[in-house]
Amino acid sequence: MEIDPITQKKTDKELKKRKIKKSKDQDVTASEVKEKEGFFDILVDTNIKISESELRSLIDNILKLGNNFVKSPTQSNLREYRNSIKDFLKRLEKHWYVIKNDLDFKNATPQLHMVAEVVDDKLMELTDMILKREKNTLLYASKIEEINGLVLDLYK
Repeated sequence: MEIDPITQKKTDKELKKRKIKKSKDQDVTASEVKEKEGFFDILVDTNIKISESELRSLIDNILKLGNNFVKSPTQSNLREYRNSIKDFLKRLEKHWYVIKNDLDFKNATPQLHMVAEVVDDKLMELTDMILKREKNTLLYASKIEEINGLVLDLYK
């Protein structure tokens, strides 16, 4: 037996059949079941809205930390920037998992991992540049803008 409340919604006829089969002490009306389904739908919608607002705030944080790094290319600013991107990718993967369950996209997760690898490669390039003590701010800014573009592509 598989329980999946998202994809296995019951019709009124099925609910009535189940009501007849139940004993009198366990009698459930159709309106009570509709209320429960409505509550579950509201709960799922609320979780999706919370996830979207979290992703928006994480993107704002990435952009802010990227600008801080461009202004002052230090090891600590790079570390904060990298950690913010890692947090974003973790949350995005969790959010995409919810969408995958709801909409049944089969290629969503592999695309996410492919883009995550590209972002990670760009971050490694940026780390190498810091270790070599390059001070060319325009080069840093172009890498930051490229990474931010990839992150924004993931969000859309």
